[in-house]
Amino acid sequence: MLAFWLNLLSPPFLALWSSNPSDAELTPSMICLNSKTLEHLADCLEGFIPARGLYDRASYNAGQPDTSQRAAWSSIVSSLLDVDGSCSSIQVPPPLGRTIRWLTADRHVFRKGWGAMIVPERRVAVSRTIHISAPNPEFDVGTPSQAAYLFKATGTKSFLMAGRTRTAFLHPSPCISVTSQSGYYETDPAHNNREPFFDASLAIHTWQQRRGCPSSTCHSPTSKAWYLDSSDRPVKRLKGHLQLTIPAWSVSLPPDSSCVLTATRNVVGRYINGVPEHSVCQAGANPTEALGEFVHIEQDDLSRGAGSYEMWAGAIRRTFETSCAEGMSVDPDTGLCAFSRPRTVAYDPAFDSAIPALSQSARAQWLLWLSLLNVL
Repeated sequence: MLAFWLNLLSPPFLALWSSNPSDAELTPSMICLNSKTLEHLADCLEGFIPARGLYDRASYNAGQPDTSQRAAWSSIVSSLLDVDGSCSSIQVPPPLGRTIRWLTADRHVFRKGWGAMIVPERRVAVSRTIHISAPNPEFDVGTPSQAAYLFKATGTKSFLMAGRTRTAFLHPSPCISVTSQSGYYETDPAHNNREPFFDASLAIHTWQQRRGCPSSTCHSPTSKAWYLDSSDRPVKRLKGHLQLTIPAWSVSLPPDSSCVLTATRNVVGRYINGVPEHSVCQAGANPTEALGEFVHIEQDDLSRGAGSYEMWAGAIRRTFETSCAEGMSVDPDTGLCAFSRPRTVAYDPAFDSAIPALSQSARAQWLLWLSLLNVL
C-alpha cells in the first residue's frame, strides 16, 4: 500500500545518528547509510522493522513511546518542517534524547516504531508539494523502496516509512475493530491512533495547514474546488495517466473494482478527510467533507517491483503540477524544477559526514530522520 497526501503543503526531516562510543559493533548506521541510492537505503531500513509476532504484551508496553515522548516526537516533526539548508540547528527534545540510538544490527530492531522520513534538504529541491507514505513495511514488501524512488524521481516534498510492521504485535487494535479473524492489530500504523506513524502524520498535516501555503489560497473556494471537482480529482488523473502509461495493467477506482481495500478505516485518511482526532477510531469520513487530499493505492507484486518504478514516476509527474521555488522553472526533459544554469550548493558538514556513500549532490538534497531505538 502507498498513500499520497495531495495538498498545497509539505513536511521535513533530519538525520539523527548515535555518537554512543559503546555501539562499536556493526550497526544499522554503518550498513544502511552506506547505501548507494535512496531506494536501497529504504530497503535496508526495512530489514530492521520489528517482524511478525515479535512483541508480546510486556515487550510492546515496554517499547511503546510514553506520552511525553509522543509529544516530543510531534514537536520535532513540526520543527523540522521549516529546515531549509541546515540540519545542524535542530535540537532533539529531552524526552527523545534518551531513546535515540543505533541498534546492533545482528540482534536488534527498531523498538519504539518511530520509522524513517526523508525530505529535501532545501526548498529548491522540491518540485511537487505532495507527501508519500509507506505505512506497511515488511507486510507490503517493497513499498518503502518504491516510495523512496518515487519521492526522488518526482521531486516530492516528503516520504515517510512506518517503524513497525502491522503484525509485529498480534493483538487486536484497540482503535479499529472488525469481526473477521484477519483484522487489524495493535501495531498496524494505519489502524491504531497510538502508533508513532499517526502522531507524525498529524504533525505534518497541522504544519501544512498552518505553514504550507497562505490561508488566502489554501482555504479559498478555488483551492477547494480543485479537489472537489468531480471531473478532475487527483486520483482520477493518476488513474488515467497510469492506464495510458501501462495499458496492460488493470487500474481501477472503487466504483469499478471488486477490491474491498479502500482505506475507509485508515485513521490518517479519516483525519485528513475531516474526522476530528478524537473520533478517528469510531467515525468514518463523510464524502461531502473529503477534499481529495488523500489517495490510497493497493498494488500487486508486479506493480511495486523495481521494473515499474519509472512508469509510476512518469504517471505521477504528469498527474501533479509543479510548484517551483523562485527563480526556477520546469525542465521539460526531467519534469522537475531546475535553475536555468547550474548553482553551487552549500553543504552542511554534519549531514555530509552522516551519509558517506551518497554523492555530494544527493547528500545536499535530502535529510533523513532515522529513529533507531533502544534494545529489546
